[in-house]
Amino acid sequence: MKIIKFVVLLAVPLLLANGITHGPIPAEQRDLIHQLATENESIHRTVEVTETGYRATTTANDAELADVLRKHVAYMQVRVDSGLRVRRWDPAYEEFFRHHEDIAIDVAPIDNGLEVTVVGATPEAILVAQNHGSIVSQFVDHGFEALYAEHDTVIGSSSDEVEEPVVGLERGGKNCGQGCGRNCRQAEQ
Repeated sequence: MKIIKFVVLLAVPLLLANGITHGPIPAEQRDLIHQLATENESIHRTVEVTETGYRATTTANDAELADVLRKHVAYMQVRVDSGLRVRRWDPAYEEFFRHHEDIAIDVAPIDNGLEVTVVGATPEAILVAQNHGSIVSQFVDHGFEALYAEHDTVIGSSSDEVEEPVVGLERGGKNCGQGCGRNCRQAEQ
């Protein structure tokens, strides 16, 4: 636990020093996400829904992939804690962001992975947290297929808060992670 908190505390200044205070996910993170989506069959995840959120254990078959998983989760935790959105085109992620201040995420390293406990402080935040746990499990179960899917909200959405896609981006391409979710899916059709 202390190691993850140290990594998070260390990562915030690094993000800020590198100008990552807003905007798309950096290429390094995009590559980690693509690696996790590509190697999803080597990742194992169990989720226990609790009265206040959920507890997930996610492990990988090898130490290198477990390290990729840890790096990705640490980055996302810093990004969300800093008020930076991800997947702005996905209604469920916009809903998560609207409630992120009422959601506590505790990350603990375990052998070949992580244990994550997510707790909502309000009834709405609990539902949103549980929905997020389900969506992450879909990423693990289905890889790229789920990565570019839109996900339903559990409380409701405000359509004016969902970002429109950027035209001309490709699934898995170098511009992926820059608002291309819908475009990536359309490029396959």
